[in-house]
Amino acid sequence: FLGFDQFITGNVKLLEQKRTDIMDKNDKNKTVLTREERIHGITITNNRKEGVEIILFVRKPFSSGNVNIADFSVEPEPEKDLGDGLLMWKVNLKPQESFTVKRRIVITYPKGNFVMW
Repeated sequence: FLGFDQFITGNVKLLEQKRTDIMDKNDKNKTVLTREERIHGITITNNRKEGVEIILFVRKPFSSGNVNIADFSVEPEPEKDLGDGLLMWKVNLKPQESFTVKRRIVITYPKGNFVMW
C-alpha cells in the first residue's frame, strides 16, 4: 500500500527543549551566542487489525545564514542514509504497535536573533 492510510497514525512531539547563553571567551560578562537543544519524538502507530510494514523517512536538519547546526543525532540508528539529508527506517508493526524515533538537534545563533524552527 502506498500513500495515505487512515489506520496508520503519526505524531511529532517536542520532548525536551533547552536554551543557554554562550559567553565570549575574552569577556565572561558578554553573551555572544544562544545555544538551543530540542529533542522531538516522531511516533507512528499501526491501528490496523493486522501487521504492516512501514517505511519512515526523517529529514536531517539544515541551516542558513547565522544559524549553525552544532549537533544532530537520531535514535535508533536509521536503516539507511539515503543522502540529500534523508534517513530511512523500515519497520514491521504488529496491530496497535508503535515505533518512535527520537531526533536531537542542537543549534547556535547570534545572541539577540530570533529563530523559528
